[in-house]
Amino acid sequence: MKHPLKSLAVAIALTAALVFMALRPAHAANTTLPLADPLVGHWCPVRSIVTSRVNREPEEVYKRGLWDCDGNLVIKQDGYADEKKFCKFTDVKRFPRKNGYLIRSNCEKIDRRLTEEFWITGGLLHLQTLHGYVGQLCAVVHDNMPDGFLNLRAGPGMRYDVRAKLVTGDELRINDQDDEWLHVVVPRLPGINGWVHTSYVNYVKCEEKVSQQ
Repeated sequence: MKHPLKSLAVAIALTAALVFMALRPAHAANTTLPLADPLVGHWCPVRSIVTSRVNREPEEVYKRGLWDCDGNLVIKQDGYADEKKFCKFTDVKRFPRKNGYLIRSNCEKIDRRLTEEFWITGGLLHLQTLHGYVGQLCAVVHDNMPDGFLNLRAGPGMRYDVRAKLVTGDELRINDQDDEWLHVVVPRLPGINGWVHTSYVNYVKCEEKVSQQ
């Protein structure tokens, strides 16, 4: 005969587990690589492959190596680091037919959000940034806004709240893009970031004072 208190404890535990599963967001992002994933480890640069595809930086190719090679890239389960930055994974999606991933990251030191592809072919690691805007990381608010100012929104769309109102000449540093919306940092407003529509900005080459903010 089962002890009634033990049966009650089991029932409570099962109920709690069911409630947790029901409340957990179905779209929660995966932010780590599997423990034994072949991407994890140290990689040494081999070459760069220039691409003609829009909004893509050169494809960087690496071979498996040691931590002390020039240009060492180290990939961990939750992020990666090289000589210029440390990037923390925020969304990791496996390619259905390729040994690799589409990964979004928040990168320290350079204060940018990156979307990148990582995959392995023939024992070599390939890494390509999709939204890098080579030579075009900045923009300036132009002067044709209907209301005289440009809304900086909390998300990529008109339905999102306005975080700030930008004026003609405001410098913007571009971090990411979602269709016709750009995620930007505004050097004039420390700590403020958000989304603006591409219709109201002009792309410019980053000035030193912008890139070092």
